Amino acid sequence: MKPRERVLTALQRGIPDKVPWIENDVEEGLQEKIMGITEFTPGELCEKFKNLVRLRFNA
Repeated sequence: MKPRERVLTALQRGIPDKVPWIENDVEEGLQEKIMGITEFTPGELCEKFKNLVRLRFNA
C-alpha cells in the first residue's frame, strides 16, 4: 500500500498493511478554524478530518 492508501483505509476502519503515520500535532488555531468552534473533543476533530478526507478524495 502507498501511504495515502494506508491512511484512507484506516480512516474507513479498514486494516492497512501497516500502521499509517499522520501528523498528530495540529496547531490549536488551525484546529479551531477547521472546526469552526473553540470547544470540541479530539474525537470530534478526528471525525471532521475523516469527513474532509472523504470529500477531498471521493469527489
